[in-house]
Order: sequence, then C-alpha cells, then structure tokens
Amino acid sequence: MPIELLAQWGQYARLLNEGRDWFLDVFTPDEVSAMRTFDMVVQNFNRIRGYHIFDVPEIFDDKEWSKLKYQGNNLLSIISKS
Repeated sequence: MPIELLAQWGQYARLLNEGRDWFLDVFTPDEVSAMRTFDMVVQNFNRIRGYHIFDVPEIFDDKEWSKLKYQGNNLLSIISKS
C-alpha cells in the first residue's frame, strides 16, 4: 500500500513540477503551496528510505512515514476548504 500511494503522488508531483497550467489552474495558491510542501516531504522520505519501504503494519511505526502522513493530512485539509 505505501508504494502504491507514493506512485500515485508521483503522477501529481510530475504535473505540479512541470508547471502544467491545465493542472495548476484548478488549485488556489494555498493549495499549490501545500502540494509543494507535501512533495518536499515525499522527496525527503524517498531519499531516506530509498527502495526500502516497509509495508503495512510496519510502516505505521516509521517516523518518516508519520511525517509524510501528517503533511498529507494538512494538504487534504487545505484542499477540502476550497
């Protein structure tokens, strides 16, 4: 599950980082900022974990995954307000 979630985010991150107008135009500046922050956390997670990603339930005890989950919740909270 964690690998699949990161892969899904990878598609959004690609559009975000390529600056695709048709993608970015549907988001507010605060949402784009939250997406960029989340992407930095994902990149940091990938840099630390590399290809060694725990699966459920072990991932839930991982400190870096907790940071990623917290920032993901923040992103969803910001997007849900719009």
